[in-house]
Amino acid sequence: MRLKEFEIQDVVILVKSHFKSYCIVLSIVFVLSSIKLFTTPNYYTSVVTLAQEASSGFGGEGLSSLASLAGINLSQLGGGSSDAISADIYPDVVSSTPFLQQLLKVKVEGQLIEFSGTLNEFLTRNKPWFDLSSLFKKSVAPSVDVPAYISPQEMSVIKKLNESLSVIIDKKTGVISIEGTFEDPYVAQIVTDSVSNLLQNYIFEYRTKKASLDLKHAKEFMEESKNDYLESSVKYATFADKHINLLSQEYKTQMIFLENEMNTNYQIYSQAAQQVTIANAKLQAQVPVYNVIQPAIIPNKKSGPKRVITIGFFVFLAFAFQTVYFYVREQSIRNAHVDTMNM
Repeated sequence: MRLKEFEIQDVVILVKSHFKSYCIVLSIVFVLSSIKLFTTPNYYTSVVTLAQEASSGFGGEGLSSLASLAGINLSQLGGGSSDAISADIYPDVVSSTPFLQQLLKVKVEGQLIEFSGTLNEFLTRNKPWFDLSSLFKKSVAPSVDVPAYISPQEMSVIKKLNESLSVIIDKKTGVISIEGTFEDPYVAQIVTDSVSNLLQNYIFEYRTKKASLDLKHAKEFMEESKNDYLESSVKYATFADKHINLLSQEYKTQMIFLENEMNTNYQIYSQAAQQVTIANAKLQAQVPVYNVIQPAIIPNKKSGPKRVITIGFFVFLAFAFQTVYFYVREQSIRNAHVDTMNM
């Protein structure tokens, strides 16, 4: 099919020749898009921006000398290169089902929308009285309580919540932006701030889990060695007091044995105490430090929907499709007429 070059005057000609069709189609598009957008409630977006810093977690040469006893180089424990979790997976953490389930339990209060309760209750407050999806339900709830089972209704709420949140990582600056979009500005602020806190707690627990276990075991061993040392020192003192005037070789041998046992237990206890200090330093090295650049504030302007712009876009799109359709159709008719004349 041969098409001549499209010109502006062709639009004027098409509009004049198909004016009625344009009016009907554009009016329908205008009415339908208006109904859709004006029945869509306003929504508001609150934003939190965080900057993660490396935590040194160490306190001078004394601590480094303690670490050297255990063959640990403290300078290699800090810094961004040793992070146990990369900021790139923060969006995946926030969109994960366990994280969103925890977030649904957060208490929220609305002002434009009078509401007080959990976020789950807020998102399901306008539940339709008749759910068509139940007619086509294929999944069956287990007869016993299974933690891994999530009902279709709960999964629908989780999906809706996930669509209302976004986490953006700036690759150059490392700034973390968390956005929450909801129908009430107060709810948007509360949820966004809660996401920020839950994410920081998640990262803290993730990064410090192993170091916390090491510290716990070191403290337990220190307590055991301390008890052994105290027990051996009591034995030594008691034996010395009972045999203070004896000078027999058997007595001297027993005294040396008890004294050596006490000194050995003290050395073990001293090293265990140093291990606790080192383990605590390793834990501090893994603690993430966040600076809140922009806290979550209550938005005073809606972020959408952009009704006028959106309606104009749909009307223009309908106009463009109509114009292309009429132009191609008339060119086809003209080419067919020319071909007929040439035969």
